Amino acid sequence: MDGFPTDQQTATSINPSDIKSIDVLKDASATAIYGSRGSNGVIIITTKSAKEGRAQMNLNYSTGFAQANMNDLEDVAHSSEYVQYYKEFYNQMGQPIPSAIANWDGKTDTRWQELAYRTAGYNNLSLSADGGNDKVSYVLSGNYIRQEGILLGSDFKKYSAHLKVDYRPTKQVTVGLNLAPNFTTSERGDPGTTAHLAYMANVLPPILPVYRSDGTYSQTRDLFPDGTNFPNPLYLAENYHNSTNSSYSLYNFYVQAEPIEGLTLKSTLGANIGYVRNNVYYSKNESSTILGLYPNQTTLNNNYSESVSWVNENTLTYQKLFNYEHSLTVLAGYTAQKNLFNSLNGSISDFPILG
Repeated sequence: MDGFPTDQQTATSINPSDIKSIDVLKDASATAIYGSRGSNGVIIITTKSAKEGRAQMNLNYSTGFAQANMNDLEDVAHSSEYVQYYKEFYNQMGQPIPSAIANWDGKTDTRWQELAYRTAGYNNLSLSADGGNDKVSYVLSGNYIRQEGILLGSDFKKYSAHLKVDYRPTKQVTVGLNLAPNFTTSERGDPGTTAHLAYMANVLPPILPVYRSDGTYSQTRDLFPDGTNFPNPLYLAENYHNSTNSSYSLYNFYVQAEPIEGLTLKSTLGANIGYVRNNVYYSKNESSTILGLYPNQTTLNNNYSESVSWVNENTLTYQKLFNYEHSLTVLAGYTAQKNLFNSLNGSISDFPILG
């Protein structure tokens, strides 16, 4: 992006409104400049630059909503169908019918899918300003995105900014600065394993009520004490917190000079800094024993990783046009890059809750 090698996470964090062009280099043109890194092609992303003239400001806002198409979800049985099927099954097997099925009240018909999914809101706000003269030009933008998930307990937020400044002290020299920090946070209301909220909404029996008589959330063990326990999706959304905070930011500085016509020297120094922090919290409750994976105790898992990549690129380019028909381009360059990565994982269980 703007001459700086980036990874997928950084590239996808760019505000689309800041992009001027996207080009693809393939085959020899890619490997000649980027070596083995360009063997599968190179995507060149160029962000917008300011034009000389009067400063201007733009504001864009969009909003909407999303919801699951219930017709695309699994077709699950109603309670009457569920009870009839299992009565026939146990009769054919010559086994006693479980009391929860034999004693169904004829009224409870919980539509778990309808409870697990919701209408989710969407908001996107972008603000940008640019301007400049023959000496200095700038582009400054900010973007905020809020996307609720259609599953209960899921949420996504993104904050990003972009500053691009070019300064021309002389006609032959240009100095530039490019900053693109961003931050995202996401939340899901389930552990993200076998106990996925959407999966629970498909497998829970419709004869299971949402709440017990004492007002607490139900679970399949209430009906089938000896069977595999499946938790209530509403309980998952309320008591399980699986949050991820991440940041992938780009900082780039360059100097470009044209000492003689056709000869351009450019030196770039930049850094790509990122981190990811994931926290998973399970509250202490009898329902927290799910499929034998999570014990009946308060648990907090914390996973943290960070990466730093710095690059220094120096290029010398010579271009010459002969007789208005033939052109010659010679490019020589040197690149130095270093990548650092650290990670730390920790977990604590059965700790006291204060307050």
